[in-house]
Amino acid sequence: MKKITQFVFIATLCVYLFSSCATIVGGSKYTAYVQVTNDPKANIRFNGLNIGQGSATIDIFRKDAARTSFEISKEGCPTQTFKFEKRIFRGWSLVGSFLLAPVISGVPIPIWNVVDFATGAYYKPDKGDPRIIKNNYKNYYYNLSYDCDSPEDYSDSSKEVQNTKEGKLIELKELFDKGMITKEEYEKARQAILAI
Repeated sequence: MKKITQFVFIATLCVYLFSSCATIVGGSKYTAYVQVTNDPKANIRFNGLNIGQGSATIDIFRKDAARTSFEISKEGCPTQTFKFEKRIFRGWSLVGSFLLAPVISGVPIPIWNVVDFATGAYYKPDKGDPRIIKNNYKNYYYNLSYDCDSPEDYSDSSKEVQNTKEGKLIELKELFDKGMITKEEYEKARQAILAI
């Protein structure tokens, strides 16, 4: 009985010490729903692996949100690379880690911030990029417009994409029309875009 009690105590202590607000709430990964908006037969590659045709879903480490790229290709057309080179700091999770930190001698000790920084849980994709639509803290839609006639790379630094409400609403409607998102997700994302 004593060994079981010790085991439970040590397991609870490990969970407490090696878990953290941002990692628990948002996780160290987010789900990316990738949609080639104008070509449902285009192949989608991520890190050299084919992940789908026309649309795909993949979990991406939050720390890699600024190093994410998708290669889109189709037989007889050049491959295009869509790069995402920015990420955003999730400040609320840092504040939460400080507020929930254990207090020793009246001083909060946010020991699990180390875990959040190591896992990259403090970051999220840059939803200011018009190709990205945030559904919630864990799910993001990447809308990629593949042009069979253009060989250039599409990165946020090499080509400016017009960032308008109209453009985001059109892309969101396309996702809804193709059944990629539910009516509730559509309405929630639509309201978020209109509130910008």
